[in-house]
Amino acid sequence: MPNEALAAGRGSRVDEWAEVVDVTVRVWNVENGLCVRELAGHSDTVFRMALSPDGDVLASASADGTVRFWSLSSGKELLKLDAVKEHSFAYGIDFFPSGKELASFGSDGTVRIFDAASGEELRKWEIERATFNVAISPDGRRVACSRLMAVQIFDAATGVSQGALMFMPDAGLFARINALAWTPDGLSILAADGSEEDPLRPAPVGFAFESSQSIRVWDASSGKPLAKYVGHVNAINDVAVSRDGKTLVSASADGSIRYWKMPD
Repeated sequence: MPNEALAAGRGSRVDEWAEVVDVTVRVWNVENGLCVRELAGHSDTVFRMALSPDGDVLASASADGTVRFWSLSSGKELLKLDAVKEHSFAYGIDFFPSGKELASFGSDGTVRIFDAASGEELRKWEIERATFNVAISPDGRRVACSRLMAVQIFDAATGVSQGALMFMPDAGLFARINALAWTPDGLSILAADGSEEDPLRPAPVGFAFESSQSIRVWDASSGKPLAKYVGHVNAINDVAVSRDGKTLVSASADGSIRYWKMPD
């Protein structure tokens, strides 16, 4: 089974990163390339991982319906959440900037906010369409949810919708948005098309997927499109913005990682 998720240190532990192999999360030292610990517990594919703001805790969301918290220093499982209804998948997760709360979304169509220490469900709300990822704004006041053809924004305290940013595909019938991120200043939102090319029937170079795998940037308040980046030729699985907000990094199923200049 190919790797499904990857997490790199965003907090203080930038010397290590984690990947999923089968259903086991493995943590690697980036300086010497050695696997320093294995985090076993999930019984099905891990879709997403997120690091706490201090870099000490890793959370993982799985098709087994659970979200698990792990200590990166000891490898010990700290907490297990039954994050979705029975027979549903846990898809997307993200920590709030304070590290005290975690947002999750699953195939049962519900966004849930949990206390990151106790695992208590604090609040929840349902959305109309399938969501593939969630991202918390830097100020912790908004939750962005990516779905087919759009990014929907909610008030993090009430779950009230604040509008949607439409993502119309350049080719094909729809755009499945897997990759989602806020800029560090919280003023812009990025999303990227995660529709995968069939490896058994690849699209010819210069056709369909080469023109449809794009990254979009919007003004988070007005919804105005700010930029569009095209270059990847298969699903874009993750995006991130540098701390100074000047550089965008994207990772794709086409095997490439690309760097882009953010709009001024």
